[in-house]
This record gives sequence, C-alpha cells and structure tokens, in this order.
Amino acid sequence: PFRTLAATSLAEGVIPHWDPYVFAGMPFTADIQVAFWYPFNMAQSLFVSDGYLSPVVMEWFILLHYAIAGFGMYWFSKKIFEIDDWSAIFAGIAYAFSGYIVAQAIHQMIVYHIALFPFVAYFFIRGFDSWKHAIIAGLLLGMMYLAGHPQSTLYFTFFLALLAVYEIVYRARHNTRTGESNGIEFWPIVRMAIPVIIGLGIFAIQFLPSQELAGLSRRDTITYANSLDGSLSWGHILTLVLPRLFGLTNGAGDAQVPYWNGTYYLSWETAIYIGVFPLFFAIMAALPAGKKKYVSFFAGMALLAILFALGDHFFIYRLFFMLPLFNKFRTPARMMMLFSFASCALAGVGLADALKFTEKKWADT
Repeated sequence: PFRTLAATSLAEGVIPHWDPYVFAGMPFTADIQVAFWYPFNMAQSLFVSDGYLSPVVMEWFILLHYAIAGFGMYWFSKKIFEIDDWSAIFAGIAYAFSGYIVAQAIHQMIVYHIALFPFVAYFFIRGFDSWKHAIIAGLLLGMMYLAGHPQSTLYFTFFLALLAVYEIVYRARHNTRTGESNGIEFWPIVRMAIPVIIGLGIFAIQFLPSQELAGLSRRDTITYANSLDGSLSWGHILTLVLPRLFGLTNGAGDAQVPYWNGTYYLSWETAIYIGVFPLFFAIMAALPAGKKKYVSFFAGMALLAILFALGDHFFIYRLFFMLPLFNKFRTPARMMMLFSFASCALAGVGLADALKFTEKKWADT
C-alpha cells in the first residue's frame, strides 16, 4: 500500500507528504520506512497505469536487488581480494542466497541495504586513494541510506567506520615499517570521510523530516529489555549448519514445521545460514588471517556480528547499548547482515586459496 500511494502520487507529479488512509491521517514522506526518495522506489512510478501500481512491479524490484547483491559481492571479492572469477561467483551466489537476505524478502528495505552495500564497500576502499572513487562511494552510500531502514544504515556505517580505522592502523604500521613516513598521510583520512559526508548530505532530504516524526515514535523510549527481542541464542549457532533445526514459518506464523525456539518471527530474524560450503571456505580463509589484507578484518567483523547478535547471552551487546543510536533499536540478530557480508566475501577467498593449492598439487605431480 505504501508503494502504491508513493508511486501513483509521483506519477501525477505530487509529493505525498500526507497519508490520509492510516488512522485519521499521518505524515507519509516523513516516515523513513516509506523510503519515498529511494531511486528504485521512485522509478516504480514509471509503471503506474490508470492510477494503479501492480504489486508484481514491486516484486520484480525486490528480485532485482537479489541480482544486484550477487553481482555486487562478485565484483567486491574479485577486485578487493583479487581472486579468480569462479571463486568470486561462488561468493556472489552465497551472498545473494544467504539465509538472512532471503528470509528478509518481506522487508524490502533491508534487502535493498544488503544489496547495495558491496558496491558501497568497494568504492569506499578504492576511495582511500582516489577522490573519484570516494565521491562515487558517497553517492551510493546516500542512495543506500534512502532505502528506508535506519538499523541497517547504522550497522553498515559502523562497518565502514571500523574499516577506516583498520586502514589507518594498517597504513601507519606499513609506513613506519618501510620508513616511508611516521604514520598515515592526511589526504587518505579526508577521503575516508568524504563518502559519509556526501551520503549524509543526500540523506538529509529524508533524515530531517523523519527526525521530527521520530519524537512521536515508541523507539524514542525503548528499554534494554525491549531491545533484546530478536536475539540469537547459543543454540542458533547450530543453524549455521542445520538451518531448519528449530522449524520454519511464513509471515502469518503458520507452517508445516512450526518454529518452536521463540516467537514465529524469530525464524526470519535469526536466519543466519549462508550454506555449509561457504561457511567452510570462510573459516579456511580466516584461519591464516595474516596472509592477505582485509582478511583478518573481515574475520573479526564476522565474529563481532555473532557476539553482538547474541544480545544478553554475551556481554558485547550490553556495551553497545550504552552508545548513542545503538540504544534505539531492537532485534540484535540483525547485526548478522554484517556476518553475511563478511563471511561470504571470505568464502570466495577460501575457495580461491583451495583452488590455488589444488592447482599447485597437480602441477607438482
């Protein structure tokens, strides 16, 4: 219904600031989850016919983002980790069809964030040494911010922030070791900030009105106990290899094998399965973490995501809840979107290493 009101209004040249159909009326474009300004959502107005938007159009746009996710991971792992095409394809397939992004098809905003992030991360890393790439990263980041899910926005920005810190430390140690300088140069740090500055500038068209509306939201007074809803349990770790261990469900809470490890919606919030083979190769890549740049960082982020997602079952989440913004959201298991990104990228690296080892063994014999 939101997509219909947004697309049909835009097709008539009207920005729908007000939604007359919910309650006695309420703000519409100010609701961040409407994601009115997200370019792919705005493009749906091109498919309005006789004042009507077919739901099939929205479905195809969601499916398009699964293709974007797969190609994005292929591109990212191939270019950043410099692996072969087949290993990069393997990483892309693992990411596009990982349990978390598939299960979140009912939350298109989350799917859109997950799909765009490999491209954001690629240009963000390339932007350390290139103004052009830093600017492109900012444009893509702003577009991702407009996709309409604040929690994903926070978590992926957090990933980029830690990635920048890792890069600063890595370069400082490298420059000191090689005698090139006493630390990191000034301009790479500036270029690290450029994407976030541009991204937030683009996001302002949505963020500013949403901030006024946010004061009326129940999230403004969320408690620590409320925020724990949607945490992983230690038993959920087993679903990395046994995805249906606790059953499954659909959006209505009905299924042939009812979900029994908590409320029914945990079945999609804790869908952390990425595939047995991707998980195996990700672990193989992470074990000798020191041999390739970014591998140790990605392995650390995958582990941090799991520990955070455990909520009150581990102390990490409580520490984060003391920080601004992190105390505004529930469902700690959503941090597993970072696990999916990091581990699927590592899966490509692990497979590439295995293929090189196999080729070497064949060559030796």
